[in-house]
Amino acid sequence: MLVPGPKPRRSPKGLQTCFSFRRPPVRKSTSHATWVFTRPELGRILRSWDKDVAVGVHSVGEADPFVTAIKRPKAPAVPLRQHLQRHPKAPPNGRCRVLYHGMGQDYPGLRAISRGGSCAVTGYDPGQPDRRFRKKPRGKFNEIYSIYTLNVVPERTARNIVQQIFDLLKPKGKAVIAVRRDTCGGGLLPRSHDL
Repeated sequence: MLVPGPKPRRSPKGLQTCFSFRRPPVRKSTSHATWVFTRPELGRILRSWDKDVAVGVHSVGEADPFVTAIKRPKAPAVPLRQHLQRHPKAPPNGRCRVLYHGMGQDYPGLRAISRGGSCAVTGYDPGQPDRRFRKKPRGKFNEIYSIYTLNVVPERTARNIVQQIFDLLKPKGKAVIAVRRDTCGGGLLPRSHDL
């Protein structure tokens, strides 16, 4: 179900989605919002998607979602960088496995979430030109990151991504999900979620 929201600004890469979870983000700015979820929280969101998720107007205007990815040659995406500054240590309790779901061209982010090599990192993006990153991840992960992905895909794909994150997350794992806020007119997310 599409929630009415402000008309997104047109960019050279097409239109993007206004995407929001009902729960307040752990960090927000005029450019992005970041949430951290446990596996049970993601399960509740999936069961009550229409109530817990707001999605505005969407049309990427391109067949290949990878065209929306910004190349980041030096530094990870801002929400990822901010999260790692607040949580610089690897998750406790044994071997650390981390997944960057929908990594796009954020190669510095892929390196950063390894936390100096203390975590085994898997990058995954089905739209990636590099075949190594199109291979579906296996096993369970302590942490899963999805940065600036849910706002560049149709709602059905976004729900599938959240389902994949839920399925791949360890029982006590954490999912860090960030979306753009500046793609909606005036930098606002859908009003129904009061962000």
